[in-house]
Amino acid sequence: YALAEADGDGAVMSGDLTQMGDVLREAGRTKEALAKYEEAVTVINKAKVPDEVKEATRRTHLFEEGRVAAVGKDIATAKAKLAEYTREVAAKQRPFEVRQQHELSGMVALAEKQYADAVKEFQLANQQDPRILYLTATALKGAGDSQRAAEYASKAAKFNGLNFNYAYVRSAARKMTGT
Repeated sequence: YALAEADGDGAVMSGDLTQMGDVLREAGRTKEALAKYEEAVTVINKAKVPDEVKEATRRTHLFEEGRVAAVGKDIATAKAKLAEYTREVAAKQRPFEVRQQHELSGMVALAEKQYADAVKEFQLANQQDPRILYLTATALKGAGDSQRAAEYASKAAKFNGLNFNYAYVRSAARKMTGT
C-alpha cells in the first residue's frame, strides 16, 4: 500500500484496501473490514481511472457489505445488500460479477440454513475459487450429504492455483476432510 501511495496509484491503493478488508473480515473483525472497504471506494473515487472502474468498485462494495453482513448473521442487511447488488449486476451482466452475486446469494442462504439453496447458488459461483469449494462443502454437510461435502472439502484443501482465498479455507477444509 505504501508503495502505491508513494506513486499516487489510487487504483492499486483501492485494491490493497479491499484485500486488507478481506483479511479483517476473515479474522472476524467485521467493523474494521467495512471501514477498509469504504476507504477503498473513497480512494478509487479520487483516482485517475475511468468512471467504469469507479462504478465497478462501488458495486463490489455492495458485495463486500453483503458478505460481512452474512458472516455476521445480520440476515436483513445481507438480504438488502444482495438485492441491491443483484440489481446493479443485472444491469451490467459482467460474468465475474454474476458469479459473485451467486456467491453472495449462497452465503445468505447458508446463513439462513437453507442448505439446498446455498448449494445451488454456490454451483453458479466461481468454481475456481477454493473459498467457493469450501462453502459448497459446508452447505452440502448442512444438507446431510456427507460424501459430496467431503469431496468438495478435499478439492478446497488440495486446491492448486494462485488464489488468496486458499489461505482462508485450507485449514478448515482439511479439518472437514479429517486430514
